[in-house]
Amino acid sequence: MAKGFPAFSALVGAAAEEVGDGDITPWLTMLAMCMLLLGAWWAVSLVRRRRAAVAEAALQVRLRTAIDHVRTLAEDRSASSTSPVDPSEYSFSVKTLLNARVVVLLNPMGGSGSARRMAESAIPIFRAAASDLQVIETRYRGHAFEMGRDRDWTLVDVVLLLSGDGLVHEFVNGLIARTTASNMDTHSMNTNSDLASKQSPITMTRRWPVVGVLPCGTGNGMAFSLGYRSRDPIELALQLCEARSHPIQWMRCDVDGRVLPVYSLLSVMAAVASTSEYYMEQRLRRVPWPAVRDLVGPVVALFSSVAHRMDVRMHLAPEHFELPLDSSLTDKSVLRQDGDEFVYEGDVWYLMLNKQPYLAHDLALGPCLRPMDGCMQVVLLPGVLSHVRLLHMFALSNETANVLRDFDDFWTFKCTELSFLPRGSRNAKQLDRVSTSGEVWPENCTGKQIHVTVETAPFQILL
Repeated sequence: MAKGFPAFSALVGAAAEEVGDGDITPWLTMLAMCMLLLGAWWAVSLVRRRRAAVAEAALQVRLRTAIDHVRTLAEDRSASSTSPVDPSEYSFSVKTLLNARVVVLLNPMGGSGSARRMAESAIPIFRAAASDLQVIETRYRGHAFEMGRDRDWTLVDVVLLLSGDGLVHEFVNGLIARTTASNMDTHSMNTNSDLASKQSPITMTRRWPVVGVLPCGTGNGMAFSLGYRSRDPIELALQLCEARSHPIQWMRCDVDGRVLPVYSLLSVMAAVASTSEYYMEQRLRRVPWPAVRDLVGPVVALFSSVAHRMDVRMHLAPEHFELPLDSSLTDKSVLRQDGDEFVYEGDVWYLMLNKQPYLAHDLALGPCLRPMDGCMQVVLLPGVLSHVRLLHMFALSNETANVLRDFDDFWTFKCTELSFLPRGSRNAKQLDRVSTSGEVWPENCTGKQIHVTVETAPFQILL
């Protein structure tokens, strides 16, 4: 015992020396206190181990029950199916992941490492539901984009993405990059240039996998908007196994100087909004605590940023005037109408376009949005405001309805189409950054026209 506890051994030795002097009471007292502390530490450790063992046993029981339930669902679906599906069909070949060929893309670092722990409980359920399952871990930033672009997905029915919003954004843009590049070659060989220019390369694709999202990140706005609002991996896996595929719309960003457009299922941000994403995703990426990163990033971006000069042109949706928020145009005298467009030219602090109701699991910025309504919500903060007032507004960001309702500085629109032209910030050293679904674009967008429209995605998603 003395070898395992050097401090205890030294204490015993010192007490033995004091015995010769005849005064052992203080040392006996200290020895008793140490024994009490060791006993308390041992008791707490024992209780923790027993609780962990009980929780693990309960988890295994729940996991076995869930696997049996999913196997029953898969057998029932197999018995009710009439004939196998031809993979060359243009239509979607699978409506659920039951008895499907499934690929799981896992970002093991998602949610500061929580994605791997959640996957350990969810993947056995997916394996029981699918006819064939393959698990692939992403190894670096942009790996999901490369797999979506380079891998052949025609023989895959469902792709399950286990991470946050960033992995979803990378993978779907990789799919688009592969399809667009391959069909651009087909267009270049078409002698009828007018016909080639009218055909969309995306719609010519024969078959797309269905996409499912299991939230394992820090924001999880996409999954939360789709209805996956639990943090229990078993419950989420069961929900995905019982879900069916549905069409979904996303935002298409055509950028001057880019050959391929950028697509976003969640959001498009500019000005201080994208600067905040830059600090959270780039400068503070190594901070291990997501809560600290999400708090420090916006504050640092706020105090280090200035207003950006920007031209914004909007096509308002007919439903815009039915919004429950303060969206009247009567008090926005700086807006001018140019045909069917409303134009704002001036300083912008904050510009965000979102297609889904939730930007994060606790941040509802688009309560009026629907998956297939053909609209996007625009939040614009114009003018040059003091940092104190900006900090006051961003401090209430968790109470989003109050921010949009109680602060007249925020303008909220419901649009079908929007274009904006960043003209540089009032600080020459600050770049015009743009981000989509939390992913910051690498280039400086000063002087580049960015045109955003709403389109129906070529793939379906599990809801």
